Amino acid sequence: MPNVFETDAFPAAHEVQSEYLRFLKQRDGTPDRAARTLAVREAWFRNIDENPLEWTGPDMNPSFHATMASPAPKGQPPLALWMAIAATANEGEKYSVERILNSREPVADPEDPMSYVEIEEIYHTRLLLDAIRTVGVEYTIKKPPMWVRALASFMIFAPKPLEYLAVFISEVVGTVLFAALAERARTLVDPASPAGARLVSLIEEILVDEVGHVVFARSHLGPVRLWAARQAIRFLAEPMFRATPATVELFDVRELAHRALNLDLSELPAHIVARAFVPAPAPRSQLAAV
Repeated sequence: MPNVFETDAFPAAHEVQSEYLRFLKQRDGTPDRAARTLAVREAWFRNIDENPLEWTGPDMNPSFHATMASPAPKGQPPLALWMAIAATANEGEKYSVERILNSREPVADPEDPMSYVEIEEIYHTRLLLDAIRTVGVEYTIKKPPMWVRALASFMIFAPKPLEYLAVFISEVVGTVLFAALAERARTLVDPASPAGARLVSLIEEILVDEVGHVVFARSHLGPVRLWAARQAIRFLAEPMFRATPATVELFDVRELAHRALNLDLSELPAHIVARAFVPAPAPRSQLAAV
């Protein structure tokens, strides 16, 4: 599959959006904006809640909280760094989506993909907190930094052409980060153990969603805005990754930025591609709508 910034990477926008809606209905079930729930997701989480796991590894509370409190958490265990990244990865989305949902009518439109996407972001907070809880730590997501809130406000109130541009950039960076977290999780915990398997599955649920969000946001961009998005990624991706000190310690942020600039969804792990919304490549002659 071509790079997601290529104009003919996917089928026509209306085809992508129609297929994505069908995908969301099957994956999520009925959306309830008032309760902020998706029927299928609720059943999935009930299984998590009814089958709690006890973390049998070392006590991660001291190193996790030390990592969260430090502007440069050098020397902390890699798992504590991973947890700190997970704890902050959804701050901006949670803040912006809650503002959006508070301003919307309580009845969701089941024919609008955004009815599902917005509530998926709420579930991402729960998935991340469950991942941290799996390692024996309780945490409450905090209000994001001022610059994140400013960006979230821009995305909420900007004209639609600029909104989807900003969302696409954010989702590309998020997909790269969650792919890296999922990959690293398999080396930090034993994925064959009950707790390790749950930790990996929780973070991969988010990655599957993020892939669909990239494709959906991209379907609203034409060649000019795709070009603009790539230029923005070229300059903004590395600073965005560097904004979380634990990310700098755990990952090569230049490599993450390179992945964002050259994101090809088909190069993600095969089991993720099989579950995510990844349309077949469009014919080379077919261009996205402007």
